[in-house]
Amino acid sequence: MVKAQACEYLKPNIQGIVNAASPSDAKAKGAATRTTNSIAKLVEALFNDKSLLKAEYQKNSKKRIRDWLARSPSPKPTAAKVNSLFSLFSQFQRLVPVKSKTDGSRNSTNETAPKTAVKNERQVYNSVKALISVISECVRLQANPKMPPKRLIQPFKKTDVHPKDSEHDWRVDIALKCTPLEDTSPPCYVPKNSAVKDPAELEDRPELADTFAFIERKRHETEMDDTYARLFSYTKEIYMAQHDRRFIWGMVMCNTTVHACIFGPNYAAASKDMRLTTGTGRKNFIRLFVNWSFCDSSKLGYDPTTSYDYKLQCLVIQAVSSDNKETKAFYSREVVICAERLFGRHTRCFKATADRPSPPDENDPRKPHEQMSCNIFIKDSWTEALENADEDGREEAKHLEKITDRLKDVTSVKGMYPELYEDCTSGRVRFTDPVSGRSHEDNSKTVLGDDVWGQCDILHRDISVNNMLVRRNSSGEARGMLIDFDHSISINDKNDPTHAERTGTLQFMSISNLDKSELKPTALDDWESMLYILCWVGTFGWNSSTRANKTGDSGKSRQLDRWHKGTLKEIAKAKRTDLDTYKAFRAITGEFNLGLKNIDLLFNLVKELRDVLIDKNSGKLAGALKQEEIILNTKMGAYGNVVLSDPFEERVAKWEELSESLLTVLEDFAQKAGKRLGILL
Repeated sequence: MVKAQACEYLKPNIQGIVNAASPSDAKAKGAATRTTNSIAKLVEALFNDKSLLKAEYQKNSKKRIRDWLARSPSPKPTAAKVNSLFSLFSQFQRLVPVKSKTDGSRNSTNETAPKTAVKNERQVYNSVKALISVISECVRLQANPKMPPKRLIQPFKKTDVHPKDSEHDWRVDIALKCTPLEDTSPPCYVPKNSAVKDPAELEDRPELADTFAFIERKRHETEMDDTYARLFSYTKEIYMAQHDRRFIWGMVMCNTTVHACIFGPNYAAASKDMRLTTGTGRKNFIRLFVNWSFCDSSKLGYDPTTSYDYKLQCLVIQAVSSDNKETKAFYSREVVICAERLFGRHTRCFKATADRPSPPDENDPRKPHEQMSCNIFIKDSWTEALENADEDGREEAKHLEKITDRLKDVTSVKGMYPELYEDCTSGRVRFTDPVSGRSHEDNSKTVLGDDVWGQCDILHRDISVNNMLVRRNSSGEARGMLIDFDHSISINDKNDPTHAERTGTLQFMSISNLDKSELKPTALDDWESMLYILCWVGTFGWNSSTRANKTGDSGKSRQLDRWHKGTLKEIAKAKRTDLDTYKAFRAITGEFNLGLKNIDLLFNLVKELRDVLIDKNSGKLAGALKQEEIILNTKMGAYGNVVLSDPFEERVAKWEELSESLLTVLEDFAQKAGKRLGILL
């Protein structure tokens, strides 16, 4: 599945990936360019030394390093610095070696040099680490006090290692981290348990929460697809662990060919070849790391509106007012929903407060922090934005204001829809895709709620299990709540250009949505998503206490696996097949978890909902797969005229009637469930 995803979302050989990290500030950009040229000049001088004897080469190389250091802004070069840089460069040269003659003399590096002189993968990792360390140290030594780099990009010491905070059994080849120019970093607090880590007590082993990017490496270029698949899988883990990432960098390396990657919201873009056997390839590699050192954190993929305050031991989230004139800080120590997907809006939800917490006791920093009284849920989500914001109807706050206004006198749904927090509703904050230049907007920072399409004319378009909550009112009654309206649209706004966009979670997306149909979106798309959710819950359960093994008790895959694995066309085809006939649909319901309480009610409910959506209509509407009617010419004894008929188009014409029927089914079953459970609805 991961390899298929890599093939579908990867855009290879994109021009300008290295320059995507170039600093925006003109002075910083100039400093980065000068630093790149200086380091590349030193590296190439060492590579192209014409000395015949190894001892002579070592002597000349150290002199070149000493002279280079003497011209840098750093203090007077010492023998230790010279020897350290020479040792690192020699380690890298084992990956891209010079050719040696049998008499001990040497030739300069060229394109015909051996591909590798290392014996195993760990030595390869050490050689790559050595080049990165050379660049990092040279950036530090070249730092000009008037325009210093903002950080250093360094490798973690341990390679081919399992990250400490990962729950999965995998090992990353090389992990990169951001470190300050000087070793003055504050102690690292862990939001999960607020324990303070003493850097002196830790081994230099990567953690997902502290990783900037991963490098995955294979021996041969024929294994490039496998390398990308691993990088895709591991990068997803960074999104889950880091709540302030908007996009993530990564690298793949096959033999001595390197590709830099940017994982954006919609796709992954890979650079053209950077061959470490050539001067051009080495300089581009150096330029990328230098750019990373000088650019703003936003170009590394970090969200400037979300940060971790080490003194307060909590996240600080800046929400922008609806008029974009003011910002308000919120504080959170609990992440309710993290970004679980590699691509998409990377929606996160935080339990927060507007009251600034007190810092921990300075005399006892290991003492647990005070409890925060949180009364706000902050949703943080980034969607691709239109250039003309006035034409974009997907502004969540406006939809919530509409819902609030129209339902203010409907007591039966009071407390089931969101209430916006004072003036901090949904200001638009943009970031630009570093490759395509597309804008993405943060329509976030809202309290959660519910949507009644019948009274508000709003289509949700992202019905999923993650967007449904159950809450209790003051009397203890449990009520459902639908959240996440940042892809919602007004049904009656026919001019909204976002109507035709594809949205949702794969396993719950309607077939028309998956096919990117040109048909008008209607409430039937949300009803279809609801049917998929009920099937999902019946199979896998609602939460951890009722969840069944997703691969089945026997270890075999389930029918529902086809609803979220494969290409979009394959998923749409699987859903068409499963809904086509009641017999086909029985293959889905036949895998329901019979251990769930009242599973018979759910079984009958999904059956009735499917019947209304698919079967209980005119002949043209029967069958989800029926794309055409073939009329048999009995006189000719062969198939005759073919009359095209799209069942989805027919349904769109009757969407209001069908929606009423579906709502009646749902209400009837709610009453039946209420009577059985002793709940008055």
